[in-house]
Amino acid sequence: MEKRPVFLHGMWRSGSTYVWSRFRACNETYCYYEPLNHGLGRLTAARIDRDTPEITATNGHPSLSRPYFAEYEPLIKGRGVAGFRPRFSYSRFILEKNEADEPLRRYIAGLTEHATAQSKMPVLGFNASDLRIGWLNEQFRPFSIYIKRDPQRIWESYEAQRKNGNNTFFVAWLSIIESNASHPTIAPLAEKLTLRRGLQKLTIKPKKFYAAVLNDMKPEETYDMVQHMWRLSTAHGGKNCDLVIDMDRGGTEDYKKSLNREIKDACGLDVNFVDMRAPDSADQTMPLRAASAPG
Repeated sequence: MEKRPVFLHGMWRSGSTYVWSRFRACNETYCYYEPLNHGLGRLTAARIDRDTPEITATNGHPSLSRPYFAEYEPLIKGRGVAGFRPRFSYSRFILEKNEADEPLRRYIAGLTEHATAQSKMPVLGFNASDLRIGWLNEQFRPFSIYIKRDPQRIWESYEAQRKNGNNTFFVAWLSIIESNASHPTIAPLAEKLTLRRGLQKLTIKPKKFYAAVLNDMKPEETYDMVQHMWRLSTAHGGKNCDLVIDMDRGGTEDYKKSLNREIKDACGLDVNFVDMRAPDSADQTMPLRAASAPG
């Protein structure tokens, strides 16, 4: 059987950390968490150790035996992961299969090569790869898995985090939309949002700017943003991935067994989804209108 790397893709709060953790539990794998995470540019061994089991629980993630970013420690050169560039996180969010991005290709190749040098199968658990899946497939020929979750449940999770003082997910999407506002698939949404423009990009940090923007956005507006990006993401993921994992079916025993069989047949890994369940829905009393289809 050909040993292909495994690339996992999914929106934040889709269940992607759970699926990644199940691959990480396999002895044959070397699993990188969020290879496009903006924090990798300043990662240190001390920062890796900050992700304690208590932090994992606060994030609503499954219990982990090691911190999220432990696999990157051998690749840290003083400060930051070798080859990582901050622009990888949000810029060029859309890449066509034939487009060139040699720094990104070299960076991902470095991760896969480090894993194979340990005689392990590389598993990369991406977020923010949504419209780059086809490009990544063209470059690396992986076994690609898309992790899907109902958009309202994703939005509810973002909203619950925001109410607890964590704007991370909404700010990340606003930053992605800002960085790709001129692209035809993003432009219709970008035109409806308050984004940094001109000198604001030089004088105001995105976290501060978008925290203020979020205070003025109605729930219907944040949901419209999330659903727009969800439609783009799921369409691209469904088209370009070898397997789609539907987290909303996670409570079904037959479905969990079928996922195990498909993955084992494709890449030889015995991934155990026995504790997989359909995600809980937050208690939301506000009915949400359907978002318009992306342009």
